[in-house]
Amino acid sequence: MDNKELIGSVKSILARLHSFGVSKEDVRNLLVLLFLLRWLRDEMISFAEYNGESESLKLADRLNRLFSSDISFREIDQHIDESLSLLRHSVKVEGLSELDFSSKYHLFKDKRVVMEALYWFNQWGGLRLDRRKDISQLFEVILQETRTPQTTQFSSSKLLSQLIVAIADPKSGETILDPCVGEGNFLIAAHNAIEAADTDFLSHTSFTGYDLSEDAILIAMVRFFLSGTFNFHLSRRSGLYDSYGRGQQPKYDVVLAQPPVGVKREDYRYLCREKQFPVLTNDIVGMFIQQAVFSLKLGGRAIIAIPEGLLFGKNKSQVELRQYLVEHGYIEAVVRIPPKTLIEDSGIRGALLLLSSSKNRTRKVRFADLSSYFHRNSYKSSMGLPKIILEQILERLFCEELPEAIPLPPGVKEGTVGAGVSTRAFWDVSVEEIATNNWDLNPVRKEDDALTVLLTDFRKLVGDEVKVENLSKVAQINTGKSVRSSEQTDIENPYGYIRIRDIENFKIQKITTWLQEDLARAYSGNRLNKGNILISKTGTIGKLALVDDNGDGAFAGNNFYVLRVNSAKVSPEYLLYYLSTSFCQDWLDSRKRGAVQQHINTDVIKTLPILLPSIEMQKRAVAQYEQHGTDVIAFLKENSQQSDEKAVEHLVDVMETEVAKKIVGNDTSIEKSANLLSEISLKALSIDGVVDELNSQQKDWYLRVLNILRVLKDINKIPPGPVLLNILQDASEQVAQLCEVTAGNYNLEERLLRSFAYIRGRIDRCIDIIFANVSIVVSSSVGELEKNSDVEFSISLDNQGFLPLKNVVVETSPNFGSGDNYYLADHTSMEVSLSCKTTDADRVSFTVLWRAETLAGKQVSGSSELAIKLTQFSEEFKSFETASNPYVTGSPLEPENGALVFYGRETFIQQVVRQIESNGNVILLEGNRRAGKTSILKHLEGSKTIPNWLVVYSSLQGAEGATDKVGVPTVEVFREMARSIASAITKTGVDVPLPDGKIILAGKPALGIARSCKAGIGEDAPFIDFRDYLEVLLSVLEEKQLGIVLMLDEFDKLQEGIDNGVTSPQLPENIRYLIQNYSRFSAILTGSRRLKRLREEYWSALYGLGTNLTVSALDQTSAEKVVIEPVKEYIAYSGEAVELILSLTARQPYLIQKMCNRIFDYAVRNSAHSIKTNDVNFIADELIIADEHFASLWDYARLGPVNGGYRRQVLLCTLSSNFNNKPLCTFGMLQEYLVQNGVDVKDDELEADIAYLRELELVNFFGEDGTGYYAIEVPLMAKWISYHQDSEVVLKNALNEEGSNNDK
Repeated sequence: MDNKELIGSVKSILARLHSFGVSKEDVRNLLVLLFLLRWLRDEMISFAEYNGESESLKLADRLNRLFSSDISFREIDQHIDESLSLLRHSVKVEGLSELDFSSKYHLFKDKRVVMEALYWFNQWGGLRLDRRKDISQLFEVILQETRTPQTTQFSSSKLLSQLIVAIADPKSGETILDPCVGEGNFLIAAHNAIEAADTDFLSHTSFTGYDLSEDAILIAMVRFFLSGTFNFHLSRRSGLYDSYGRGQQPKYDVVLAQPPVGVKREDYRYLCREKQFPVLTNDIVGMFIQQAVFSLKLGGRAIIAIPEGLLFGKNKSQVELRQYLVEHGYIEAVVRIPPKTLIEDSGIRGALLLLSSSKNRTRKVRFADLSSYFHRNSYKSSMGLPKIILEQILERLFCEELPEAIPLPPGVKEGTVGAGVSTRAFWDVSVEEIATNNWDLNPVRKEDDALTVLLTDFRKLVGDEVKVENLSKVAQINTGKSVRSSEQTDIENPYGYIRIRDIENFKIQKITTWLQEDLARAYSGNRLNKGNILISKTGTIGKLALVDDNGDGAFAGNNFYVLRVNSAKVSPEYLLYYLSTSFCQDWLDSRKRGAVQQHINTDVIKTLPILLPSIEMQKRAVAQYEQHGTDVIAFLKENSQQSDEKAVEHLVDVMETEVAKKIVGNDTSIEKSANLLSEISLKALSIDGVVDELNSQQKDWYLRVLNILRVLKDINKIPPGPVLLNILQDASEQVAQLCEVTAGNYNLEERLLRSFAYIRGRIDRCIDIIFANVSIVVSSSVGELEKNSDVEFSISLDNQGFLPLKNVVVETSPNFGSGDNYYLADHTSMEVSLSCKTTDADRVSFTVLWRAETLAGKQVSGSSELAIKLTQFSEEFKSFETASNPYVTGSPLEPENGALVFYGRETFIQQVVRQIESNGNVILLEGNRRAGKTSILKHLEGSKTIPNWLVVYSSLQGAEGATDKVGVPTVEVFREMARSIASAITKTGVDVPLPDGKIILAGKPALGIARSCKAGIGEDAPFIDFRDYLEVLLSVLEEKQLGIVLMLDEFDKLQEGIDNGVTSPQLPENIRYLIQNYSRFSAILTGSRRLKRLREEYWSALYGLGTNLTVSALDQTSAEKVVIEPVKEYIAYSGEAVELILSLTARQPYLIQKMCNRIFDYAVRNSAHSIKTNDVNFIADELIIADEHFASLWDYARLGPVNGGYRRQVLLCTLSSNFNNKPLCTFGMLQEYLVQNGVDVKDDELEADIAYLRELELVNFFGEDGTGYYAIEVPLMAKWISYHQDSEVVLKNALNEEGSNNDK
């Protein structure tokens, strides 16, 4: 069966089912269950007749009726109920009776959905499926097309399944276990492998699997049913928790497992003790590894897919587990697998552990790095490996003696065919060597470092003209002095104590600590001299400084090596700059050690090779570095070539400059990229003599460079489309060939290749954008239709993508008509005629479903919901000429100016009123910035909202701040409160006395209140003055039977003043006193989530009085009203467009207002009375480019707890990159990602980071503790991060931050 035909049929039914509003997860579960029932309909007839069992016969009858062509709506429930009930008992399969099918009944609630699915299944999607293999293939297509981030955690990639089963090599008659079976990928792959090798295996082989997910277990069962095998034992339970003791549990020949990544639970430690596991751990991967070891028969084998961090992690349980497995001989091999294989679409790297319970204990472990084995982009995790490649891997993995590794030829990229990669991808390491390296099992080969290779090439080039000696031969290496804190002083003297944080830019920038003078004289032998070099050896390794006059006579801390240079051999400045090169820094980095804090041993640094040209050449290299920043090694290499290539040198200079200026960055638009590539090429080709020199072909790569530049110079003249795609693909291939044939051994070539690598990266990104840009915009030919009429109209599908589409099929739901087109060119459109009977409603909504095929053969599909206004002949939209934008974005929604868009807070306001009306309870109103707190206060203001209370609004932002520090002085807080209350009372129609004795008569203008408050509330005793004035005002209001509710907005800002010594810390107690002692005085205090933190400090005395209410997102109905109601006379939103707005904004009122404000302006500009999803997406893209709201939230993430600011931003980048259809981010997966990228973070630190991000409502948690996952709260924020932030730069900042913290 043609796979394209299967995919097309599945996409068609999925689009129809989704058009009814069914979630992707529910569609998947419905189709899986109906698939099982449909398959059983065919199988049960013969099965039931053979066994003659009444229940089986009854089930067969029910299934026949369920999938008959004339089943009615009212019959569905009865047949579904009976079929599911009979299913558990009629099909004698272990585990099936354990499943709770009653939890599936909600899937059949919408009878339209069920009828569509039943009709499709009745004909197997209109496909000619007459073989088990075809039906099984259809099931796999359904699973693939309905994958979600939630289901990804229960499935394994095709490549991973193939590798694991091939390595395990299961045989007929063996017992096979997958203790975390998920959807059964490994067991089914094992079944298929055995079936292909032995046709008589069914009665001899058993497959056992456990999983907690009922949906996953059901899928695994269906897969086994379709395979024709019933010799399986699948059970819905944990593979860790069982009733067996360590010596009693069943044993298996083969264990295959991919434990969930990142699940950590403290009760696992207790389970370890109960099962007598040798290593206590709270990590589920460590648990499953130990479980696998104790589940093996003698001579059995286990293959476990694990995250790579476990192989080199530094925490105690990880090291102990590796030590146990190695010392007891369980580990046979460690195999690094290609990227995105462990978890598809995830950046978490993975590896395979090959475990064996054999008695033969080897003294070595075989390692394999398959990530370098495959040529770049050759294989994806969804693809299988060719048989010849797989056989080669297995032969290398299990051979007795490995062939000698063939060195990688200079300039050839790893993975290039014919370059001997298979000899380098496998190597053996002795147990002794593993033990000396902290039981590190990271499958990355310790190759000759770049510095050693470079120096070898260098010596071949220049012979004996330049010497190479170890560092110990050119400098005396001492360790800095360890000085106790009691021996230090902060009083400046001549004996500074230098620490890592004190040096920057190769200099001692500042000295902040000194040695006590008497001790300094005793340690005189350790004093620094001018010309010494400091190099950090602990924490941040390789940080350098040259001791100058500022450090002469000081002491270096014990985190440094002190190099006392032999100036007869080497210039101190030359040695400094030599050590700073990337070659030396990489050399040091590859040799650092330490589980807790990394360091470089003295014996290691002594062997650092130093390149020693003549002193004169050293001086020239130093001068070149100081004047132009030229790397000293690059300078020496360049001079050694004695090149005459002046024009080519100029070309490389120009390209470096232009690429750095124009290419390196985040802008990846096609048009911008084409212009930049053209500008660079034209500028390079315009260099005098460069074309002639490149045509001379003095070197192999000259002509290739010329051809590439000629291809790119006019690329900006070609619009995005098939022609541009072909040119870009050709250019990319030419650059790849250039990189493969160019050795890159010398500075000129290195710089050239570096520039072209950036250029190729930009070209490849453009290619990806062209391929990914599939965009069909659906629009209606009419803006309105007549009510209660038979109408005809047309819709247009505009291909706004960069490439043509073929086999375009268009359908509508409800069925208003359909159409098709064999070929739809880019930037052209097709029309489809529709007709329907309209009703008396305000609008008619329908979904347009389309599917097509790209020129590359990829199946694509989409849907758009259209809404057309229904009118009588006299009705129509109002003209935009009379419209003003009703959405408010810059200020709170006050009753007089925000009534049109203030929805969803009525219940909340009533709750506040109830709390205060009778008892005058204090309210603590919490919520993050822009949550709508002030808008709520504005709607409470006045004497009409809460019976018997005058509600006064007062913002501390309106108070006069201190002149020299951030914060509001205490006296200004009380003056602002007094001013606000007095101003509010003037509106009640009574005479208002002022603090300075003046009176504002009833009905007179409220002038001079602020001056009176300043005069009447003094700085000496502001609280007493305010208290006395409050008593006067309460007595004035008594005749009107009113109390005072003071609403203090942004109240948590007082903390800033208290922290800076501007505001009295007694102020919270003062307010508490007033509330407790004056029954007719109460307060509503608002602030951000920081109120939570304040409650935990001395503010708790005040907050103990209050009732906490949280202002959060709007409910669904209210949010829809905010979008629709204010503009309903001008705009009709499609239901899909409204849902998209609410999804992007997470129903946060401020963001809804921002989006709708822009949408309204967009509608006016384009005279668009109908807004669809593509309009919303366009506005969302506009919003994230310019809006500062997200930038401030990004900054807040870093400005929280003292440590981990950039680390929290790394978390946000990771969650943003995983936002759309990517693997779920559990706590452990986030930790694994950080560790694999060099950011060591403890559990409590990561918990604090996530808690803070949740407090800011940037991140939310879904699911249950222990297995739940995290995601960005607001999708717009995720889009903003992806657009504005370079994750690699943020990660680098986090690594630098961690290094700085270690230095302190």
